[in-house]
Amino acid sequence: MNKIFKTIIILFFVANDSCNAQQMVQTPNDAHKLKTNEKQFINKPLKILLKEIKPEIKTYYGNIGDPSYFSFRFIETEEIKRRPLEKNSLGLYVYVKETLD
Repeated sequence: MNKIFKTIIILFFVANDSCNAQQMVQTPNDAHKLKTNEKQFINKPLKILLKEIKPEIKTYYGNIGDPSYFSFRFIETEEIKRRPLEKNSLGLYVYVKETLD
C-alpha cells in the first residue's frame, strides 16, 4: 500500500513537471484573445507578448511616427497583394508607449 502511494505521488510530480503552458493564440483567428487579456502585456517587453503567439508571424513592420507601433501579419507580403482588402484585415498591432527613434 505504501509503495502504491509513493508511486502515485512520483507520477503526479512527473506529470506536472512535463506539462508546458499553452500559448494564448493557437491560430490566427485567436488573435482577439490578446486584446481581451491586454492588461497582461501593458508596460511589459514585447518578447512576453510574442511568447503567447504560436502561429508563425510572416510579415511585420514598424512605424516611428506618432503613434509608434508594430504591425504583425500571419501571411506573406505577396499574399497580401493578391487578396482583396477585406480578406487582409487579420493582423496584430502593438502600440509603443514612447515614440521610436
